[in-house]
Amino acid sequence: MASNYERVEANIVWTDGPADSVAIRGTFSDNSKQWWQETIVLHPYDQDIYSATLWLKPGQYAFKFIINKSEWKTSSKYATADDGNGNTNNVIDVLTPSKAYLDMVLVNSKAKQTSETTLSSNNGANNQEYAPSESSKLLNKKPGGRISGSAAESQLQPNARPRRDEEAGNAQLPRSQLRKYLIWAMVVLLFVLLGIASALMDSV
Repeated sequence: MASNYERVEANIVWTDGPADSVAIRGTFSDNSKQWWQETIVLHPYDQDIYSATLWLKPGQYAFKFIINKSEWKTSSKYATADDGNGNTNNVIDVLTPSKAYLDMVLVNSKAKQTSETTLSSNNGANNQEYAPSESSKLLNKKPGGRISGSAAESQLQPNARPRRDEEAGNAQLPRSQLRKYLIWAMVVLLFVLLGIASALMDSV
């Protein structure tokens, strides 16, 4: 069978009045003298207009319209010819396409294949899954295995000391010194009070 590159697009159109259904039968096989046994259905295009697109080798083809599945008619849109047996049929001449037309068909076909390949590749890349980093696993951990902020910081930064321990160590030294100062102050105050009491007793 010939490929579309070796064939030419031919549009068959019925515009000769209203119809419930329109089809055609003709010499569309590779042997142009033999009528196809198959019926080609035309699709509604607009009000009372039916059309079908065929890919045919260059040459002349005879065909006839079948209206409402039973009435055989010719169309005034196409030329007519007698088949030698008293039957009048429509005829259509499919011309050999120019080299420019064939090149255009080939380019469009390759462009379509390239576009489909690119789209398939992009969909594969977009569907790729990436493993979460260790930090995202740690910070997004569920409540059942929750980790405090300081612990998270220490795990994210192994060389860093926890801040709370540093603050606690710095706070312990001033408290011990303050306690010593208070004890010495109380001792000094006690001696002062004893001195005052002794002086009062001597004066009496």
